[in-house]
Amino acid sequence: MRLCPTSKTNVIIGNFPLEPLSEIGLADWHLSHMVYNRKKLYVFVHALTGYSIMLYGLTKKDFKRIGELFYEALKESLLSDYDGHESVSRFSSFHEEMSFHKLTDKKVLGTTTYLMRILPSFLDLTSENNLVQYRLSKKMNSMLIKHDYPKRLLASLLDELSQKGQIC
Repeated sequence: MRLCPTSKTNVIIGNFPLEPLSEIGLADWHLSHMVYNRKKLYVFVHALTGYSIMLYGLTKKDFKRIGELFYEALKESLLSDYDGHESVSRFSSFHEEMSFHKLTDKKVLGTTTYLMRILPSFLDLTSENNLVQYRLSKKMNSMLIKHDYPKRLLASLLDELSQKGQIC
């Protein structure tokens, strides 16, 4: 997984050195955050599809294992949305190792900005007790972005990769 935090989010999570991302790939996620009820809600947006996963209430010590937390959230979310799809386990395996990068792609930045603008309308779906916000993520993934729905875009990406033999 190549994680591309916003500059403000990078300062919060540990000020990692960011190498520029030359090309958008399958395992690239843009990370932003917002504060809700005095806790931070971290929004991970898939760079190619706009598919989002949200983690709420992470602390600074949780960022030592952010890769593990995100990977588990990704697997659960994909299995929930695409149960029975043969490519889910292989797609999530692309995300096991994590590195931090600087994102310069304006389309991806625009998608994340759009999601962050409409997100406050749905914060009532946030569960105080859960780290992974499945209901909120499902709602955001059913919103029209990039002239399609992120859930459908990711499904077509999984199908395309499966047909090409890149994901078995």
